[in-house]
Amino acid sequence: MHRNSLLGKNNASEYIEFNIRSQDLFFETQDERWILYPIIENSSVAGIVAAILRKDETEVEFRQLDPDGENYRNIILPFSAAYMKARLETTKNAKGSGCGFEWLPECGIQEVIITVPSPPKGPQPPTTPFNPPSGCSRFQNCLNPDPGGGGGGLPQLQLNPCAKIAKIGRSGDTKEFFKNLKGKTTGTDIEHGFLLNENDSGIGGVPVQGQPGGAGIDFNVTSPVDGFIHSHYTGLLSIFSPEDILTIANLYNNGMIKDMNSFIMGVVTASGTQYIIVIDDPVKFGAFASNVMAGGQLDQAMIEAYSVLYNNIFQIKPQNPVNTNENNFVKYLESNNTGLKVLKGDETFSNWALLSKNSNGNIVPQNCP
Repeated sequence: MHRNSLLGKNNASEYIEFNIRSQDLFFETQDERWILYPIIENSSVAGIVAAILRKDETEVEFRQLDPDGENYRNIILPFSAAYMKARLETTKNAKGSGCGFEWLPECGIQEVIITVPSPPKGPQPPTTPFNPPSGCSRFQNCLNPDPGGGGGGLPQLQLNPCAKIAKIGRSGDTKEFFKNLKGKTTGTDIEHGFLLNENDSGIGGVPVQGQPGGAGIDFNVTSPVDGFIHSHYTGLLSIFSPEDILTIANLYNNGMIKDMNSFIMGVVTASGTQYIIVIDDPVKFGAFASNVMAGGQLDQAMIEAYSVLYNNIFQIKPQNPVNTNENNFVKYLESNNTGLKVLKGDETFSNWALLSKNSNGNIVPQNCP
């Protein structure tokens, strides 16, 4: 029996095929952008779901198109044709490569963009709310999830993001660790990193590294840490990856963040960029971390599903220009109510600026004092 290579779903279960999508759709009375995706069930297109981005693309909602709506048949037919064509082509091209047969995983479908008959500035088609089987609420890509809950045990003092990097992120020791990692972003296919902890003499760093050709670093900690910084080599993202965000959530859920007012996650990339993430709102972040780590486990299925939404909805990709990934990443953090903020550093790691939206919705750096 085939398995969907992206979401790990059995073909008897429905899932969204994010690699096949419509052109961007805009409607007359709404400040929002629609992208249509097919719902796959039993190896065929069973429906159409709309990912609706609004409020400068800081909110995302999924709604399923009504099969009785006008033009529905004219919309679903090109999706069905595109899906069947993609399956045939990928299976044919992959014979002998370990996919595409009944006892092997399904071959991955390359991205296909099709034009559907829904004219710009036209009326919205009828829809109903839809939670993707991959877990819309679980991955916090739905419309403004309410973090709820209380702040019991969380820090009462709220510092601004620039103040939160002063203790660990801007220390002289951390700067040297960053410089060390900068020299390991090219000429290698291994991620390197340091686990940071404050001690009597300053900030200590325990070196860790990933596997050759791998994206990510597996490490174990037995006591809370002050931070974690790492490198992205050539070919990886110019900004934080989905695994980086899940790592922060994993540390939090296991009680391994020493102080949320000063904890940092840092990255240095082969694109010449350097960033720090801080926990700006502990209550929001606590709710976000609990949701994305449903069940308390960080498994490969979660990482893969999260990556699909990260790449296809928010369009954060290795081939993008640096500023595109920055803009989309800030929108991602805000729309998912992560409670996280990102700061960008200069090449000396001495000057940092908070990336935030201005009144026009553009991402601008605000220099830290």
